[in-house]
Amino acid sequence: MDHNSENIVPLFKHSGKDNGTGGGGDGMDGIIKKVEQLEKDTHQIKVDMATLTERSQNFASKSALEALIERSAHFATKADLEILRTENALTRADLVKEISASESRLNTKIDSINNRIIWTLLVPALTAIILWFLKVAVLKV
Repeated sequence: MDHNSENIVPLFKHSGKDNGTGGGGDGMDGIIKKVEQLEKDTHQIKVDMATLTERSQNFASKSALEALIERSAHFATKADLEILRTENALTRADLVKEISASESRLNTKIDSINNRIIWTLLVPALTAIILWFLKVAVLKV
């Protein structure tokens, strides 16, 4: 007996009894019951296959899932957005500090330039005007 014949289940087992019908009537009733059970099982298999076929139409393929994952990688979660907002606020605060420091340095440089202008141009000019006035008004030279 090969290994495939072990899986075969006979539909009819002859008991060796004959109830007088000449063909073993018990055997025929058993076959009818088994055929009826097979019909029920076949119907259930058809229903299950139809259900699975319907469900399988909504299954995503591996490539569709990979594409969805790739697209979703570009979207940020609420936590990611909150982190970005916090980083944005910190960056803005740093920029305000830098602008304020730049304004302070610029004001210092402007003050320095003003002082140079006063001492290099205005003081000699005023000295010259005062000396001219003294010469003309007081000394009458």
